[in-house]
Amino acid sequence: RIFPLYFGYLGICTITYLWFREPSAFGDNWVYLYTYTYNLYVWLGGRPLEFFFTHLWSLSAEEQFYFIWPFVIFFARGRALKWILFALLVLIPLSRFGAHYYAMRHGMRPQDVGIGLYVATMFQFDGFAAGAAIAYLRLDRWKGAHRVFIALFLLTLAYAVYSMIVYPPPVVHGEIDTTNVTATVRQGLSFGFPLFMVPRAQYVWGYSVMNALSGLLIISMCHPNFLTRFLENRFLCYVGKLSYGIYVLHLPILHFFGSWFDIDPWSWHGAGILLLYGAAVIGAAHLSFHYFEKFFLDIKEARFSSTQPGKSAKPSGDG
Repeated sequence: RIFPLYFGYLGICTITYLWFREPSAFGDNWVYLYTYTYNLYVWLGGRPLEFFFTHLWSLSAEEQFYFIWPFVIFFARGRALKWILFALLVLIPLSRFGAHYYAMRHGMRPQDVGIGLYVATMFQFDGFAAGAAIAYLRLDRWKGAHRVFIALFLLTLAYAVYSMIVYPPPVVHGEIDTTNVTATVRQGLSFGFPLFMVPRAQYVWGYSVMNALSGLLIISMCHPNFLTRFLENRFLCYVGKLSYGIYVLHLPILHFFGSWFDIDPWSWHGAGILLLYGAAVIGAAHLSFHYFEKFFLDIKEARFSSTQPGKSAKPSGDG
């Protein structure tokens, strides 16, 4: 599911770089992008995330997990695998705290710590472990997960409101302005958890909350309840099928929109451009899925599907 569009996107970047030297950062990053080590290049080298490739760090982390995890399953059976899952879910959050403590003791910038914990696979492995635990420990049988999800979601939302009121966000020049409504709204749009979760060291525990919410939502979707009924509406299922394409393509399309339009995001004109941008991203993802990705997905289903002979297999939108 990941390979066709990912390498297609990198192929386009390669061609445009060879012809026009754009994106300019591709020359320094292409080896790491093609080998799924971009996140390590950013983390270990202390380098910034480049605009056109900012989002691709997570695919590097994902592929590194896919490379490591089969060996873990092969060599660790039964109770040993359960202990590994438990250890990952406990020790990875503790390692984030340890990294934070070490960085603060040695005078590192909180922003650099936040970026490092954001992109480094080892500090995000508990998220993968949570997904593995759902499958291996059959947590999908838990019928009351949706109630716990709602409770945790409301607590998280309450923290966001508290954070916005008690800790007013900084404006562009780094000054604290408690009367700046726009800055407060911007923090509200991030639900009180800004990118890299640097304020008040949210990166220590914020990812654990995110993993818990995601895991609970996945389990909740295994049973009929009000969450299932809402999330299975046709539009959301359609967007879900295209979500990977939306993810890969949204930044290059944003670049072109920024080049074409002088956008004030906090104006009615900006709101209209945002809607147009959203439609363009969904439209591009639709074309990508049906006229590029699906060709490769059909080959995958035909050659590697576990469907019994004689039964047709429909290509999955997300697997």
